[in-house]
Amino acid sequence: MSAQFLAELAAARGLTRTAAILNAPDAARLIERVADADLSLGAEPQPDAALLLGLMVRRGLDQQLVIKWIQLLESSLERGLAAWDVLSGSLIDDRDYLSALRSFLDPVRELLPAPGQRGVELRGRTPSSLLRSQLGEGLPPPVPASPSPETVSPGLSSIWALFVAGGDAKRSLTESEALSGLRAQGRLLGLAHFPTLSSLWLEFTSRELGDDESYSELAEVLLDAHAVDRLPGGTARLTETRLAKYAMARAAIDRGDPGAAYALLKAIDVLTLAPVLRKNEDAGVQLVRAELGLRTGDRPVPPARVEEIVQSNPTWRYAARVRACMAAAMCALDSASPLRMLDAYLTSFGNDDAIWLGLTEFGPAGAAWYAPMMGRLAREALALPHEPSVWVAIATFVGDEPAPAVAEIRQRLVEQCSN
Repeated sequence: MSAQFLAELAAARGLTRTAAILNAPDAARLIERVADADLSLGAEPQPDAALLLGLMVRRGLDQQLVIKWIQLLESSLERGLAAWDVLSGSLIDDRDYLSALRSFLDPVRELLPAPGQRGVELRGRTPSSLLRSQLGEGLPPPVPASPSPETVSPGLSSIWALFVAGGDAKRSLTESEALSGLRAQGRLLGLAHFPTLSSLWLEFTSRELGDDESYSELAEVLLDAHAVDRLPGGTARLTETRLAKYAMARAAIDRGDPGAAYALLKAIDVLTLAPVLRKNEDAGVQLVRAELGLRTGDRPVPPARVEEIVQSNPTWRYAARVRACMAAAMCALDSASPLRMLDAYLTSFGNDDAIWLGLTEFGPAGAAWYAPMMGRLAREALALPHEPSVWVAIATFVGDEPAPAVAEIRQRLVEQCSN
């Protein structure tokens, strides 16, 4: 894989500044080869909504997958929120596809955040009032017939129809097995890079069906999407819950203020004697302490504890990222552990800015895994040119002045959401 080829690929996506960086003399030294093939990157789309979402967990908002999946959604509400996630989360160079996605937005414009941002905007309304205005109180219309036997997973329209029917139908949604399934679907939407649609789904399950675990999932989805301010009521609502310390500290790190997160946890330590009780502390707060420790040189949480958290929570993106960053910071220069953890992360969660930038932020100069990591990054760009985080990472690693190229990528996403 040559830097010139990647430059041409970037230019085809309209990323002229990133292309210029890749054409610089030093780029070829860093982009030397492509990693081993990953068969999941070329897997054929499946005739099933859940399997399509599973592929998008790894491949992001791949146009081939999105087109098949979005047609299976039950309502214009779901199609509109999903389209917004695609517009704000993938680089699109097909004008017809871009136009088709934008056409889905009209019914949901009042629910959308600012261009380029993600997470549904309830604006003080309850999920019930929002769904009633969007869906009415009848059964959803049937999904149009398809020439192939796709399987449609129940969507918000079907869940809403049971809810408004009342009686046994509504009570069936609150049974343990049903709540677990609804929560899992909301989590899957978030993992598949649809945080705006996921946030409405989980907020409904949390507030209207009384599922506290769905609220925890909602906070996690919005934290990963850099949209925790769209938690209904903001982080202020969290002050009396076990999520408070974790969400507020992670939000501080996310806005580039780790010092505020460190001060928050230190203040809590003083007020609650947390050092004495820390062995029983919430896993999320332990992960935040571990990440902050990477910046201060402390080791407040042992790697074995982080590994235990990851093994117990295999779909927790943040936990897997902290583990990989700890490996990058603590392993020997010739260790293969950071690469193994990167591969596991990509398999389970796909690409995002945080994993690529975190590995290089915390990894030491001269680490043997750096060159093969760049090979993997080149592979991702080749297979997933729609993935903005890959181009952000390339611009950051290769360019002497990456900020303009990164800003160009972000601006493209904003422009796609604006019409």
